[in-house]
Amino acid sequence: MTNQELFRVFDACQPSVAQVKEYLKRISGVSPFDLIFVNGNQNRITNKISPDAGELIGIVIEKTIFYIKGFEKKEALDAQKITTDDVFAFAQKLYPKSRALPMTLENLQTLVKNREKFEDLCQMLSVFGYEAPHLQKAYLLFGKNGSSTCGDYYTADGSPDGATDIAYFIKNHGKIFYCESWK
Repeated sequence: MTNQELFRVFDACQPSVAQVKEYLKRISGVSPFDLIFVNGNQNRITNKISPDAGELIGIVIEKTIFYIKGFEKKEALDAQKITTDDVFAFAQKLYPKSRALPMTLENLQTLVKNREKFEDLCQMLSVFGYEAPHLQKAYLLFGKNGSSTCGDYYTADGSPDGATDIAYFIKNHGKIFYCESWK
């Protein structure tokens, strides 16, 4: 399609200036946060998104890395019981060279505070062909208590909503996210 044809279609849509700015921001490839990509054995931290940057492994928000992979349904399918020790051990399996731990309330509050920018980033990542992380409706948070099979259930706005079984949460609500902070 030529520019002239494209502009004719675009003009027919009658976008507002704000919509054009939003679209340009989405396709610009400039992330509101630093991103960590791995390509081969090389880690690269950048705020520039390109389709050939490598595998996205984390998003850096306010001195915290929010890792993309987490404890998910496929890891929990056969498990009847998952303990806190299992969740912590899985962090080291996924990210052996890091200090990754399950998300804390402080990490969740950071995510909630940056929600709009995070959602913009997720749309941008999709445009560039990356499987974008998404905000869940709920998060499971807990302290290290090896034999515990429960965690504290928090809504997406950071409000506590009781406790739930770890295996049940993963199978029915989403994944447990891992983070690494340096404050």
